[in-house]
Amino acid sequence: MLEWLHRKFRPHSVRPDDRPTPSPPERFLLALNVVPDEGEDFDADACERLLDVIRMKGAASVNDVFRMNIAVTIEDFFDGNRCKHSIAANTEPPSPFDSAQSWAIHLKTIRARRDIHDVLIQIGMVEPYEDNRLGSWPYADTIWVYSTLPQEKVAALLKPLQPDEIQDASCKDPAGSIEPPVPAPPGVTPYWVWWD
Repeated sequence: MLEWLHRKFRPHSVRPDDRPTPSPPERFLLALNVVPDEGEDFDADACERLLDVIRMKGAASVNDVFRMNIAVTIEDFFDGNRCKHSIAANTEPPSPFDSAQSWAIHLKTIRARRDIHDVLIQIGMVEPYEDNRLGSWPYADTIWVYSTLPQEKVAALLKPLQPDEIQDASCKDPAGSIEPPVPAPPGVTPYWVWWD
């Protein structure tokens, strides 16, 4: 009887799966005020230039950056950016690959090869505060390497940066989640390179 009363008068609880997930408020890229957090090492003007590039590629809001497949050049991403944690934050490659500038140099060296068509950095996140202040550099966990090389050779070039996964994106992705940001020219393979 007590058990029945307890069940009858127990407040209705909603399972976590049944709760509606609130959408994050739309934050517009034009409204962002770049002021680096204490301990963040980047040039605010360079970050503004990167935001301009992201806007020119069609993103009007922070949410667009999540939805769109926006990739920028090595220079766009690294010039003025000295924050290693802005790319592949969970990776800690040993020296000399433990700084943002060493990544930029290594990726430019790869891009300079005749068998590499391009290397692009995919923007994964721009994360402003509630007051629209952007205190950290936009984040990336993915790069794209466009090359005539086979996958194992591309993997060897990137080995010092310790990627978690490399995938030939010219093959059809059954989940449809890996889409090159720009089409590959004939004879060139787009490789998706990802860090967890």
